[in-house]
Amino acid sequence: MKKLFAFLLTIVLFTASLSGCSGGPAEAPSPSGTAPATSAGDADVAQTGSEPYKIGVFLRFNDEAGTRMRAVLEHYLESLNSQGGVNGHLIDAVYYDTEGDAAKTIDAFTRLVEEDKVLLAIGPTTSSCALAVIDLCAEYEIPVITPQATNTSITVDYGNEWFFRNSVADIYHSYTLCDYIVKEMGCEKIAIMHETGTLGLGQYENFVARMKDEYGMEPAIVQEWNEGDIDFKTQLLAVKNADVDCIVFAGHEAELAIIVSQRLDVGISPDIPICGFSSMSSSDFYGVAGESAVGAIFSTTFSPTDTREDIQAFVNEYSSVVNGTLDHNAAQAYDTIVLITEILGEVELGNTPDTLAADRTAIRDALANVSNWVGLTGVTTFGVSGDADSRDGKKESSIYRLESDYTWSSLWAPEG
Repeated sequence: MKKLFAFLLTIVLFTASLSGCSGGPAEAPSPSGTAPATSAGDADVAQTGSEPYKIGVFLRFNDEAGTRMRAVLEHYLESLNSQGGVNGHLIDAVYYDTEGDAAKTIDAFTRLVEEDKVLLAIGPTTSSCALAVIDLCAEYEIPVITPQATNTSITVDYGNEWFFRNSVADIYHSYTLCDYIVKEMGCEKIAIMHETGTLGLGQYENFVARMKDEYGMEPAIVQEWNEGDIDFKTQLLAVKNADVDCIVFAGHEAELAIIVSQRLDVGISPDIPICGFSSMSSSDFYGVAGESAVGAIFSTTFSPTDTREDIQAFVNEYSSVVNGTLDHNAAQAYDTIVLITEILGEVELGNTPDTLAADRTAIRDALANVSNWVGLTGVTTFGVSGDADSRDGKKESSIYRLESDYTWSSLWAPEG
């Protein structure tokens, strides 16, 4: 993998070439303010002398997390294009808002493939949307990489050689979280509240399987809710009466923010730990839940308060871009677009209608050979076999606790 972008300034134009060695994301180039964020027009083609590389982005943009992800993608590509793009090719990104809807996701994906003729696609956001298009990836033979969808079954039950995941699957989050709760916190009576949709159900099933298989334990009580619910007091009262050691929540941040607030309203002691998955690391969760979220313990892949130099460089540049707090969603979007543009810089592409199928195959093969690529959200390694293990790029997460000043303290991290 190439790590650094080296940009050469000629007399009348910018051209770019990727050089370096394998490793993490290249430092995002500083924007000049002259290049478009989402498309490369005729004037830009004239400047570089090469047709743009066209990529597709089909994510959910109608919520705060999606808005931040798009802002990160656009800023990075604007910066990259302002300095000549990749090997003299600007990156022309075509965006579709799926709104988290499976039917709209299928429509967006089909348009990207059939009408826009993109080389590859980034998306979708949610697990249900990923499951809706994963077979189409193989049917159309186009590489697709999701920066966010986490349901384990995406790769384990339905995976194929064309679909890549650059986020940590729920099964690995569940291992990390369950191990920490049982071994480090010493909890024995664990309550679980989960959403009935693809995300919450998958997290619940993986967590309970880990409890049973590794520790011979069963949940003390299980309660459910549906996406969009706003009153959780009945379920929370049942949890209160179960006299548990901790509560594990599995679902989306919108409902989680309400639930952790309502738990105090029904009299659940703030001393009973609340635990969860990466949704709890989203500013959409703790920004809404406020003080009721303080002390939350969660498994995630990114902390904006991490002192790593590359993470703080990202935070310093991109906080103003998203006009708020950066979370794992924004960081995963960044890692994915950097990885993709590095791949485009390495592969020999014809970049013509006649070579489109061959170009897509070459990009797929290059992604499959990614090994130990270090990004903001962890180490990515795929594989050439095309099975589930080779398409789950990340398999480790860390445990953090939300503190009273809304910073995160690290409780556990994988070695290395």
